[in-house]
Amino acid sequence: MPDLIKKIEKVMRAFIPAATPYIDIEKKLKTWEKFSDKNNGTLQIKRTGSNTFSRLIMEVPIKNYMVRFEESDINLLRVTCNLGIKDFRFYITFEDVIEKIIKSFYNQEIEIGDKEFDDRYLITTNNERKMKNILSDNKLKNLLLKNSISNFHLAKGELFILGDRHIDEAEEFEIILEIFKSLISKVCQ
Repeated sequence: MPDLIKKIEKVMRAFIPAATPYIDIEKKLKTWEKFSDKNNGTLQIKRTGSNTFSRLIMEVPIKNYMVRFEESDINLLRVTCNLGIKDFRFYITFEDVIEKIIKSFYNQEIEIGDKEFDDRYLITTNNERKMKNILSDNKLKNLLLKNSISNFHLAKGELFILGDRHIDEAEEFEIILEIFKSLISKVCQ
């Protein structure tokens, strides 16, 4: 089965170079171990019964919270943290053509007054003042912009980032952890 998946991936890359339906996350294991050790985290690797696919799960403590990194051979990196906050939510996503169409009908987007950030991201929230206060932090905005975070939100008490398939350096995990630290300190104060 893994040979078939590699052949499919090779064919897809021939036609669509950015296509990555399958990435062997076992190759990322050393980076995950290094990052987990450095940040007092725990790391597990889970495999399917046939050992065809693997999933890495890492939990890293921040203050009284646990940040969970999870990626599998066929799923994108998901980073989550349950903050337990039910009265505040926000969504920050890349603003593409679809978002612009939705925005023209519903006009629920807020702008924070930073042209580069406002042009790149669609921001919605149930508390505009709090969101603007959070995004007044230039360090946080620059982390999001520099690392092209495409889907970042707080909903139903859970902070969530959907990461790129090519995040495989410890420094990239550190940046995501910095984003979470910054948000946790601002949202949970």
